[in-house]
Amino acid sequence: MEPNPLDSPHAEREQRPLVLQATTVNLEDALSICLLVAKQEPRHFERAALRWIGRYCLERRDLTIDDVRDVADAFARLRDDGEGAAAALRRFSR
Repeated sequence: MEPNPLDSPHAEREQRPLVLQATTVNLEDALSICLLVAKQEPRHFERAALRWIGRYCLERRDLTIDDVRDVADAFARLRDDGEGAAAALRRFSR
């Protein structure tokens, strides 16, 4: 009997679109995606920003409350000072 390719442990992954198969997106690239969401899908922006902030908190072990507040403030300023706020966020993501 010939093996069924759908029985492979990787079958589910192989059936997903290629973009979903990426295993990791670094914090800086995730921010770029978040900024793109802010421009192209503003109704989803706040959720994307909150997810990025959560990830930032998990990945950066040396953060303070002030650091997290500064990041949240930069996201809040995106609507009024898009380029300045985006530049600040890029500094945080490095």
